[in-house]
Amino acid sequence: MCPLYPLAGWAGHSQAWPVPTTLLGRMEVKRVPHPKPEHYPAIVKRALDGYLRREGLDPAWMGNTTPTEWDWLGQYFTSPRLARRATEMLVNHRLTDAAGVRM
Repeated sequence: MCPLYPLAGWAGHSQAWPVPTTLLGRMEVKRVPHPKPEHYPAIVKRALDGYLRREGLDPAWMGNTTPTEWDWLGQYFTSPRLARRATEMLVNHRLTDAAGVRM
């Protein structure tokens, strides 16, 4: 019997390609509901903390998120992945703004 562990990640990320029924019958399907709007501030906080840690940036440098930045981030509150990417873009924007780089 072949272990199906390597397929778990593939099946979890492949909404574009349906899993063949022959494999689906051997898997336990877990459906995870989308987060509610009130969950996104915690998602952004986790994404921000992780990004600052990975990049070696001092969290005190980032300071508080402004209402304007929350409004901008809010348009990406359709999925946790988009919220994380938008949070990283926000940090990069602040870095380039602090450095005086204009694009």
